[in-house]
Amino acid sequence: MLEELIGLGEQVFPAEVRPKWLKYLGAARRISSGDSLDEVARSLGLHKPTLRKIAEAPDTLKAVLGVEASAIATDDRTRREKQLGQMLLGVAAENAFVARYEIGLESQGLRLEDLREGRGNSDYHVKLGESSWCQLNIKFHGSRFQKARELVGLDPEDSFALATYKINSALEEQVAKGIPYVFAIIGVTDISGITIGQAIPTALQDANALIAMSTKSGIKKRDFEDAIANHMASTNAPPYPETYRRIQAGHWYMISAAKAMRLMLEKLFQRVYALRVHRFAQNYRTAEVDMHFSLGEDLLPFETFLERLRAEGPEVMHRHLVEGVY
Repeated sequence: MLEELIGLGEQVFPAEVRPKWLKYLGAARRISSGDSLDEVARSLGLHKPTLRKIAEAPDTLKAVLGVEASAIATDDRTRREKQLGQMLLGVAAENAFVARYEIGLESQGLRLEDLREGRGNSDYHVKLGESSWCQLNIKFHGSRFQKARELVGLDPEDSFALATYKINSALEEQVAKGIPYVFAIIGVTDISGITIGQAIPTALQDANALIAMSTKSGIKKRDFEDAIANHMASTNAPPYPETYRRIQAGHWYMISAAKAMRLMLEKLFQRVYALRVHRFAQNYRTAEVDMHFSLGEDLLPFETFLERLRAEGPEVMHRHLVEGVY
């Protein structure tokens, strides 16, 4: 597993941004092959006493990560499999959005500024000249809520769930920055993080699960997931191509944070069914409190959004986003 993890890590991380844990693993391998500890530590900028301790340890993986390769449990692997699948879905959705709608925005004098590396609450800023016109957050909508008719009065195919705290956070960010906040939603049925994760090669799944189980401080586990997903996208490695194709063919919608908040307040007990469930927090400990929107009535198809942008112009549309018209 040691050689496999080093190989995969060096494959998905560009040389200039490789994390310390990967450098230490590679350094220990070089020393075991006969390289000088002093020279390896100096060339990689590593702490020599720490490297010596790792190189002399009977289990290099355990010395660096705090866990043995044999410690990967089925439940841990399944959980990371789903998370990695969701990461790949997110990358595919973001890339598909740019490919499909960047030209339409540019035709109105707008351009996309990529904010994904910062891992903030926005994926993109839409810029008008040097000013931010709106901020975009891309959401994926795949699985159906089978009890939607019973619990929120919507057909399962027409129901889109968005966590109430995300709506509130989006509006707070809009107020703080003075920039309209917009959710862009891609709807593709019968595709999920679980199904995508199951199609990701086993070696990547095991490596990701091992890093996720690390007990050492300073290891940024999310970075490895990001690197894997971005590498698969940039190299077009399966299952990314099919995932991207299905997302490109899906239905895109948008809704401003202001409109989402207005609808949530209007239909709070109708569409936020968690508020009607006795002991919801105790019985559904990992569930989020969601607001359910109608794709057909509450959300605006993104193609229609672009049409209205062309008809109204950026200034009027900007005001409508702030006010929650769309």
